[in-house]
Amino acid sequence: MDRRDLGAGLVPPRPGRAEAAPALANPFALALRQQRGSIAGWGAGLALMGSFYGSLTGSIAESFANLPEDILALIGGSAANLVDGFLGLTGYTTAFLASCFAILSVRRLRGEEQSGRIEPVLATATSRAGWMAAGLSVTALGVVALLALAGVGTGLGAAASTGEPTRVPASVWAHLGYAPAVLGIAAIGAALFGLAPRAFDLVWVLVVYGYLVGSFGPILDLPDSAGVLSPLNHVRQMPLEPFAAGSFVALVVLTALVTAAGLAAFRKRDVVST
Repeated sequence: MDRRDLGAGLVPPRPGRAEAAPALANPFALALRQQRGSIAGWGAGLALMGSFYGSLTGSIAESFANLPEDILALIGGSAANLVDGFLGLTGYTTAFLASCFAILSVRRLRGEEQSGRIEPVLATATSRAGWMAAGLSVTALGVVALLALAGVGTGLGAAASTGEPTRVPASVWAHLGYAPAVLGIAAIGAALFGLAPRAFDLVWVLVVYGYLVGSFGPILDLPDSAGVLSPLNHVRQMPLEPFAAGSFVALVVLTALVTAAGLAAFRKRDVVST
């Protein structure tokens, strides 16, 4: 054979784009593209779950009124506030599930590092802090979207069941009230990723323990201090309890500080790949 057949196929090769598509033009766009399917799936699931539980509110008072007192303690404490208590517990459970999404979303940073895919990105003009901040920004966007969708689903179900349209905005606000707490859990995961990446999965212990204590603490007669480590237990369960602006602001500030610590630590440590 006296000549090569490179490019002699039925369809000649064409050069690719000189520049990346807008969906890949910066670290945030890339992270959003990677997680858009996950956010959509979680959002649809939580919205459907919320609409199902919301649709039960119309019959809650009649169905649960004769339950034992220890069970009533889980959903409001008395027959007089069963509906609000049930919706508050639903929001708390949704926040726990949104926390699971947040952890998995931050865990992607660890996966990118372990696989070695982070190194070509950091070889460009992208800084470590910029890359990590982009991933955490997508996590924050996803958390807010999930809580809002779940709130809408729950509110619509409750409104249809009780005939009270005001349940929709109240439900959305009740769910979004958990945003700083869920983002606080994501911040703890980010701090572990920056400081001690091999210990990242310890954040699961905090979340699961906090949820179990917050859910079953009343019937186990556990002290209030038992769940103090979980950010979720520092949020009022609306509409059963009134909104607490102080704890909301405190969680926002602490989340920002912990996230900043994680970013600073990641800038200093070595990138580890397997």
